[in-house]
Amino acid sequence: MKYPGKTNDKARLRLLHSHPCGLLLVRELRPPSGKPVLCEFMTLPVAPGDDGKDRVIGTVVSRKAIPEKEVDFKLEAPLTLHRAVFFDIGHGVPEAPHLTV
Repeated sequence: MKYPGKTNDKARLRLLHSHPCGLLLVRELRPPSGKPVLCEFMTLPVAPGDDGKDRVIGTVVSRKAIPEKEVDFKLEAPLTLHRAVFFDIGHGVPEAPHLTV
């Protein structure tokens, strides 16, 4: 999927491993109703898999309670980004002001 900001999203995920840290993103997602909902994505690095590729684990939660039938989000453009911030998990945070919002 192509969308504005994809290059920066990939750079942020690479930093999770090169400088172990967490990442919090706040994005607008659209449930079936089509009404935008602010959601928080928290992503953490984990050890590589058997194939040696980097892995991440994360959660997505809406900032406000929404009806259960509206929880069927799909990651579709636009993925409007409102906030991007790295957080310390014991190794500090990368110096990457161009990747924070």
